[in-house]
Amino acid sequence: MINCTWVGTITGNYGVQGQLKIVLDTEIKNLDKGTWLFLEIQRKPVPFFIEDTFGQESSYVIKLMGIETPEQGREYFNLKIGVQENQLLESRLNDLLQLIDFKIIDSESNELVGVIEDIYDNSAHLLAKVIYNENELLVPLHSELVINVNEEEKEITLQMPEGLI
Repeated sequence: MINCTWVGTITGNYGVQGQLKIVLDTEIKNLDKGTWLFLEIQRKPVPFFIEDTFGQESSYVIKLMGIETPEQGREYFNLKIGVQENQLLESRLNDLLQLIDFKIIDSESNELVGVIEDIYDNSAHLLAKVIYNENELLVPLHSELVINVNEEEKEITLQMPEGLI
């Protein structure tokens, strides 16, 4: 089953080629052409490929594959829009201005790996510099490895890559 989070709603048509206006209640940085979006149809997430998108902050126009006319688009008005959990976590990680001093917790052992001393962006994902057993580690903060981000406790729970520690 697809694990997605509902982040907004389709509010109307835009143009004559089936584009849809959407309003987001959660900021999503990776709502890009070539990615997937889920619409809640009969209480289930149904994937749609994004052919094009433009907009900013909470208001976007999207073109979804298979919706070619305003008439077809009307069928989707007021439906919830969702993204997969890892897309949402990736956005949250990229939005955090200050990850320094966050603790990294290993999801398997539930033990402290280390405290983030520095962050590097290698364009594929963020890398956290931590000291583990007196050795410097660069821990990938990739969305597929992040289990939870607790901003209050300043903790990131990760599925640690095999062989890293």
